[in-house]
Amino acid sequence: MRYLVIRLILVALVLVTIPCPCDAQNYRYSFEGNFEGWAADACDDMPGPNWHIIPTQAAHYSGAWSLELYLANYNDATKIWIEKPFLVQAGGLYNVQVRWQFASSDWGQVNLFNIIASISGKDPETMSDFTVIGNTGNGDVHGYVWLTKEVRNRVSPIATDEAGVGVIWIAFGVWGTWETPRTYYVDYTLVDITPIPPTQIVAIGGARGLRDGSIVRIEDRPVSSGTSDLAGRIHVEETDRSSGIAVEPASSSSQYPRNKRLIVQGVLETIDGERMIRNASVSSSALPDFAIEPLFIGNREVGGEAKGSYTPGVAGSPGLNNVGLLVTTCGRVVQQGTGYFVVYDGGRRSPCGKSIVRGIAVSTTGLAGGGSIPMPSSGSYAVVTGIVSTYADPQGVIYPLLRPRNSQDVKSYP
Repeated sequence: MRYLVIRLILVALVLVTIPCPCDAQNYRYSFEGNFEGWAADACDDMPGPNWHIIPTQAAHYSGAWSLELYLANYNDATKIWIEKPFLVQAGGLYNVQVRWQFASSDWGQVNLFNIIASISGKDPETMSDFTVIGNTGNGDVHGYVWLTKEVRNRVSPIATDEAGVGVIWIAFGVWGTWETPRTYYVDYTLVDITPIPPTQIVAIGGARGLRDGSIVRIEDRPVSSGTSDLAGRIHVEETDRSSGIAVEPASSSSQYPRNKRLIVQGVLETIDGERMIRNASVSSSALPDFAIEPLFIGNREVGGEAKGSYTPGVAGSPGLNNVGLLVTTCGRVVQQGTGYFVVYDGGRRSPCGKSIVRGIAVSTTGLAGGGSIPMPSSGSYAVVTGIVSTYADPQGVIYPLLRPRNSQDVKSYP
């Protein structure tokens, strides 16, 4: 019967519009006197059957109705659930979240039933299609208690017909694990289906030209600042030194040294004016290491102008945008501040941003392991190597910030 229903739904698609793959779908169900498109199903049940799922006014969380799930689990194996197909574009990738209110009178720590759920591209039929997400315990309260239950999954539905229509099946219910009858209630169910943008394999410069939220993959680029240099981030560059970018790995368990080539995939964001790839999966490339040497530039050129619509420029810095690159600059130490000092070579006519003093602000903090760079004496001549970064002042103006990777990157002379 379910297959017939689905076929009729798909045939009806010629008369309706399939949700755009770029649109999120959000639904709310309160089961006011009916299933609101959901259907009841079970497996491993006894002849008879030994269960029912029906609309009821016996209990409710929202509105005046809910669904009653009754299970006489005398065979110690029955699973019952409600299920619903949701139509999407096939071939895409979707984040799916389901949250529902579940009323249970089960108390104590033993003889509890299991709560099961499934989010996938197939109609669930057996327990192998489900995951146990918890039990029916209500926190040792005698009587029914409404509990919030939630399940998430990432799904890529397959096509169901030539029109490219896909189906995401959502199901949740209970699994009887004790030989006794039990009654539960389900109400106020929220479903969110959000498309995940496709991954784009790009060069670093290409990534910096995309909007925030884009998922990008950069392959075989060498490391200019590794995991033992700056806390929480690494940097990769093009071998021709045309562009570089900060990367925040999703995991801190692996170490990536300088010059190692990496494959990086994550989400583009802009933080304090700096484009970076965040929540990134990082793996080693099969290509050999490539040594990244710093480019020497004057104070005035540190930062650069805006590049395209999504990479902002740096105040007081003309020329090509070099944020993310490993560079060397120099100048007199004209100011010492908390966590920074300022070098000035006479070329930059704009304030450093930390104050009205002209020059380039150099960070002395943010190193891996929590260390800091010794502050050079005021008036000394400093040669500084580091990654070109940025920060935004309270008014949102973006200024250059040079991030040395360790104390060896700063050399000062009387």
